[in-house]
Amino acid sequence: MKFTNLFFILFILVVTEPVLAREQLLFTNNADSNNKDLSSILYTLKLQNDVVIAFRVFSNSSSENNNNYFVLTKLSNHYGAYRIKEEMMKFDLSQEAMKTIWLNFEQNGLLDMKNEDELIDVCPKKYHIYNAHFYEFIIMDKGKTKRLSYYYPEYYDEVCPGMSERKKIINSVAIIVKLGIN
Repeated sequence: MKFTNLFFILFILVVTEPVLAREQLLFTNNADSNNKDLSSILYTLKLQNDVVIAFRVFSNSSSENNNNYFVLTKLSNHYGAYRIKEEMMKFDLSQEAMKTIWLNFEQNGLLDMKNEDELIDVCPKKYHIYNAHFYEFIIMDKGKTKRLSYYYPEYYDEVCPGMSERKKIINSVAIIVKLGIN
């Protein structure tokens, strides 16, 4: 009987550890002092634009990229692009390039997509990857703010295909990478 209980407890710890680590990571990032600066910058951009989309790649194993955001803004038919690391810098991108990124985001349904945690995903191999990267989008418009966070979507799209949101996140990130922004 004791062996069975021990086995059950070990099983629960092995299965839930990545989820708990991920939640801790998200909480830690939200509490980071640099996020206060980020929040004020994004809030200011939100007041000046119709929509603001901030993107970053981060990992539990490295803080190197944790506060390195690409930000795209839209006001009517005018777009802006910025890098926020220690401070905000304007990207020198053409309106056409920024519009291409925006259209890609719209085609992939980024503005209406749910966060990965809100989706039902039965993937038996989900807990076999540790210390991989997250893709995070913060989407702000006049009425709401939402955060999309997807853990290593390329891997999970390969081993557990069928979740269209993963593919859409991968496609949304691909346009940023293709233009050499991030």
